[in-house]
Amino acid sequence: YTLQCVLPINNFTEKIYVFLWFWFAILGVLTTLNTLQWALNTILPMRRVNYIKQYLKALRLISSTEERDCARFVNNTLGADGVFILHVVSKIASDLIALDVTATLWKNYRQAKITGTEEDVNRLLETVNRGSTVV
Repeated sequence: YTLQCVLPINNFTEKIYVFLWFWFAILGVLTTLNTLQWALNTILPMRRVNYIKQYLKALRLISSTEERDCARFVNNTLGADGVFILHVVSKIASDLIALDVTATLWKNYRQAKITGTEEDVNRLLETVNRGSTVV
């Protein structure tokens, strides 16, 4: 009887498993860091305001005198969930769509603020949320 030595095959599979172990370890660290970044961007109010402010400045819809109004818009009207949705839209669709949505929300907020109180803005957003459907 002749038997073939399986030691070279074992060495080969060991190298594959070591590579896979390091690969999964690196992916785990990167996933953890990315999750922390998303959590910080969603939880910290200043980061939320800066994120929306960069969009509004890119569209030239906000001046330096309106920055306090922008913070009020982000914290009181959009909230953490609204900014999170805009983050998701920019990552999944594109920044252009997120810019367009942000511009529309800002213009609606300003118009409602000019014509009424901030409660009107919240009612407007509730109406938009009830009338929209997920596509």
